[in-house]
Amino acid sequence: MAADPFSGPPPSTTQNVAPLPVYTSTPPPQIPSFGTQMSRTAQGAGRAAGNVARLASPLGRILDYQRWALAKKLTGETDPDKQLAAIRRKWPGMFITQEQYEKLPDYQKPIEDAAESAALDPLTIETALVGAAARGAYGVARAAAPTLAKVVARAPEGVQDVVKAAGIAYRKGKRFFTPGTKAETALSKVDRQNLQGATAEMQAEADEIKKRLVAHQEAALKPLTEDEKIGVMMALNGEIIPEFELTPAARKAYATIRHLTDSTEYLQSDPLHRQLIEQRHGGAFHPPENLKQFEHGHGTMSPSQHRENYLPSPREPMKKGQPHPTGSYNWLNYENPNWREREAFKVDPARGSQPYIDALNSSYENAARQIAADRVAAKLRGIYGGLIPENVQAAAARPVRARGDQRTEGEILEDVYKGGLGYGRAAQVSLTPYHAVANVGGLTLAHDPSGATLGRVLGKLPKALAAKPDALYDQMKLGRILGADAPFAEHAAPFQGVPLLGPWAKGMSKVTWTADRLAAQELARTNLWKQQGHFMRGVESQLRKAGLDAKSAREAAENLGAARAGYGPGRMAREDLIDYANPSEFGRLISWVSKFPNYRSQLIPSVLRAVAKNPAGVEAVNRATSGVFLGGKANTPAGEVDYYGGPGEVGRLDPFQYTRGTFADPVRGAISATGDLASALRHPTVSKGLHYMTYGRSPIPHRDAQGHWKNWQFGAGMLGAGFPFERPIQTELGGGLFKPTGAGNEALFATTGVSVRPKQPRAKAKPPARIQDPFAGAPPSIAPGPVDPFAGAPPTH
Repeated sequence: MAADPFSGPPPSTTQNVAPLPVYTSTPPPQIPSFGTQMSRTAQGAGRAAGNVARLASPLGRILDYQRWALAKKLTGETDPDKQLAAIRRKWPGMFITQEQYEKLPDYQKPIEDAAESAALDPLTIETALVGAAARGAYGVARAAAPTLAKVVARAPEGVQDVVKAAGIAYRKGKRFFTPGTKAETALSKVDRQNLQGATAEMQAEADEIKKRLVAHQEAALKPLTEDEKIGVMMALNGEIIPEFELTPAARKAYATIRHLTDSTEYLQSDPLHRQLIEQRHGGAFHPPENLKQFEHGHGTMSPSQHRENYLPSPREPMKKGQPHPTGSYNWLNYENPNWREREAFKVDPARGSQPYIDALNSSYENAARQIAADRVAAKLRGIYGGLIPENVQAAAARPVRARGDQRTEGEILEDVYKGGLGYGRAAQVSLTPYHAVANVGGLTLAHDPSGATLGRVLGKLPKALAAKPDALYDQMKLGRILGADAPFAEHAAPFQGVPLLGPWAKGMSKVTWTADRLAAQELARTNLWKQQGHFMRGVESQLRKAGLDAKSAREAAENLGAARAGYGPGRMAREDLIDYANPSEFGRLISWVSKFPNYRSQLIPSVLRAVAKNPAGVEAVNRATSGVFLGGKANTPAGEVDYYGGPGEVGRLDPFQYTRGTFADPVRGAISATGDLASALRHPTVSKGLHYMTYGRSPIPHRDAQGHWKNWQFGAGMLGAGFPFERPIQTELGGGLFKPTGAGNEALFATTGVSVRPKQPRAKAKPPARIQDPFAGAPPSIAPGPVDPFAGAPPTH
């Protein structure tokens, strides 16, 4: 008779097959009460969130039970470790043998346990089937859409109105959360990916060209004095003769910069114009060696646009009432403004050399954008078969904001305000590797649970960090041509100008964003092999047979595959790892209240896409970490383990905590401060709800009845939030919002987003006070034993 899988003792809730045993379940989050002033809709949403959270714990136990029951059915054992050992002995070909397992290093045994447990877990099959069924249902729905449209067209007018309204609401809602400008999100998905991918490739190339031009110029000007630099600027402007009026060092710098300006003209010219440039130089002309790879022959500049004495005019200070130069530019129809004729001017030595150097750098930026735009626009025309659609061309227009002293007062205030909101973000991404490890690493693993993509990132990161700019550009080639390598403003280290912190911030910012770029490229590579793998393997095989080495054959196959795939694989990867260069409309809205607007607005869709694409894989990673990966807590001998990276935050299913974490610290303080007003107006429940933003504390310092200051810790905590080790430092100084959890855990959390809170020793329970039982024994004043009330002398009256 077969054993009953449900017979015997149930599995212990303190045991789990995964390497980090879950000893206790996670308690449901506390949903704050916002009092009777809260709308019924909001209260209903709060109750629903609480119900979902409360269901999570018993559901997890049910899923654990089915895994345990199957293993018991197969082995007859009830202990999870003994179940796995029995399976290895009974079916040695399924996994490794028990003898091989016992020889494994201690650190490798939990990994093997997790892999075997995931393979035997019915949930692995269930989630895979659910994912396949969902994708199949989506495909059927898309195929049936035309038929459904015909049915709706024959329906009554009221039904048609409802369906149309629902469709409009769905499209608007989707566009609201889709990364990109309003014009980009109005395009089809393929057109949007093509345009955003091409824009990213153009910006990446333009940034690289500008860096190389500026680096050549800085090297030429570095050994000069200020007077010599002024002389070089005057020579470039045709005011003096360099051969007679410049020092030898200044003449050398003049020749270098003049060669750079001619090089940018050469790189943008058609073949006829190039011949004229070569004639001016008395023969063959060559740009600097590291700019040769950007040559092309599309013909964007005519000989009539050349200026013999080339020095851009410096930017003039803004005058009161003068309109500021804002607007937009369309890189698909871009024309370098430095080609246009300018009014003659004289170099003013009183202004110094820096305004003229800045003008040259600006001209390099414009020239680099033109060179890159011409090349990438030709590629985009090839994708569309020769003609880019008009709606795509129109959507390529990008707004341009004034910079520096050319901003209006309102723009300056906006920049100062948003800079204040984001200082915590700046500290986190440029002073610690938290973002690279907790967020980039977590999302990369979520979208490729096999770990192959993350492994490649970790393997290539040291080489990328040590590479020179030209070598890094070559290393990031695949990500660039797939549109995954999208530069954006925050690549600059925010604290690099701060004394003492500068060098550290510059280095750590490089680590953070190099890891982010590498992860996007490698995830794009994974997507590319999924889409074009059959074709690329065939190409690689033929090239190997022709005698090409393995590395070159693989690179050539990937380049051909990328040409066939277009920008889709790269854009999917960039959106999965958060597209910081293209904020959504929702992200732009919350940028007024959040210090992480792009990340917080795109995180939930990213994690949901990862689960939808590979539910079994994500669940396997979650099981291997005892539920920590998706926001659970594991009580281990070392302490309570928690993970605050992207997947962990989404997996907690707590909308109130997520909202609180989205708001910047000053905004949370302002919201909580209104709680004091509510308290003064005798609305204690509303006050309590608003103080939830600051963890139940009032943000306003005040004196108590004894004259002691209270709540001053809030201000200290908000000022230090985001900086490494702010909790222990502020606690040592006598303030802070939170108590530190030990130096080791604080360092672990600040760098990885993982927290291991050590177990607190239990206080010895005091024995309960003894209570005299009036009916047990004799009272203290009476001798033990029975007493005859009538014995002895009678009482006196």
